[in-house]
Amino acid sequence: MVIGLSLLEWRLLLEKQAGPKMEMQMISGVEEAVVRGLSQSEGMSDAQAEIKLSWNAWALKLCEAEEGTPQLRGKCLLQRTVLLLAQNSFQKAIDSSGEVMRIQPANKHAAALNATALHKIGRKKEAASAVTELIGAFQRSEDQHVQGELGAPLELVVSLLVEMHRTKEALRLLSQLLSRVSGPRHQPLFFGLARLYAKHGLNKDALVLKLPQLCTRPPDRRTWDLLKSMAEYTPAAVEQLLQSYIDEAGPGRFTHVPQ
Repeated sequence: MVIGLSLLEWRLLLEKQAGPKMEMQMISGVEEAVVRGLSQSEGMSDAQAEIKLSWNAWALKLCEAEEGTPQLRGKCLLQRTVLLLAQNSFQKAIDSSGEVMRIQPANKHAAALNATALHKIGRKKEAASAVTELIGAFQRSEDQHVQGELGAPLELVVSLLVEMHRTKEALRLLSQLLSRVSGPRHQPLFFGLARLYAKHGLNKDALVLKLPQLCTRPPDRRTWDLLKSMAEYTPAAVEQLLQSYIDEAGPGRFTHVPQ
């Protein structure tokens, strides 16, 4: 197997590896090589867009030449879609995300990128329809999958709903996901949803009502970490909870850093 790099890519590699000692590293197989190529692309600044795309193209060609798995090819195409969208190459992003969706029909990230590109290019009805389908897909997601979808996929969908002036639908979707939060073990899910409420300026009443259910009495370390994180988003609710802890503990007995 022969892997080629452009002069610009080699120069960048040499700059990154510059030091008192340079080492050659053996790569165990195609998958590791492809993943390293994708990692190189992700690790660069947005100002190096051409090299980011070049690394991605290299990884994709290697994956196709060596008959990589559909999942690996989908990962390459998904990264390419993100890069194309960042460069406002909307039609190419539509085509690229479409390829991912053919390989992985249930990939919400690809569908959300596709809807975003459709909206940006002016195909509003198609984008609106795609977003409606994504809302249904999120509502049908099993609990164990929701946490992994809190990042880019859900953020893109909520952003599109707000941009499309469908704020009520954004609130309804987040509220439905928030209803799955039932105790301290769901704190990461709760905080991820809280970040989306805050980012898009959505009404936080549902967060305020849910917050006490995620906190233990007396507060443990995990509760304290959650309250510190939530202080940015719901300061009044956090202050009220802290005051209730102080009142329960009695004067001089409350410690703000649980042991």
